[in-house]
Amino acid sequence: MNELEKYLVKDAMQLSVGESVEKEIKLSAKFASELVGIILDNEVTINLNIEHIDTGVEVGSVTEFIINRTCSKCNKPTQIKCANEINQTYLQMPEETEEDVLPISRQLEIDITQQVIDTIVLAIPINILCNKSCKGLCSTCGANINDEENHYLKFPKHKVDVTLDNHPKIV
Repeated sequence: MNELEKYLVKDAMQLSVGESVEKEIKLSAKFASELVGIILDNEVTINLNIEHIDTGVEVGSVTEFIINRTCSKCNKPTQIKCANEINQTYLQMPEETEEDVLPISRQLEIDITQQVIDTIVLAIPINILCNKSCKGLCSTCGANINDEENHYLKFPKHKVDVTLDNHPKIV
């Protein structure tokens, strides 16, 4: 049994409707990487807010972690802080028609594994940039244009004109 397989909600169910319990879970980089199938270099922090609702619990999870990757444009190593929030409803007796509601077991346990996987995966950006104004690499010589000020003034032949008029026409 892993550290996320079963999570007891007995404490939350004993609260009055509308009251909540907050928990913090820290996952090692190794465990989180195995869980999600993506290499994570740092610990993952998950803050859970478990609120008692009429027939179950609402679980809000806020996930935060830092990843080390290379910039998608210039290949410079960079660190990105990732964060995401997902809310999920768990009911003791969910109706079959409710697709986005998950069940609570008879032992008052819920499995938050998929919710945690979703928050981690959805927090990782598709295109990782070292900064918002990254200029990338020169398409002719491969130089990092961020490091060379006025690269295209020094090497005017490297600048590629990408206007529609200059593209070859497809017949």
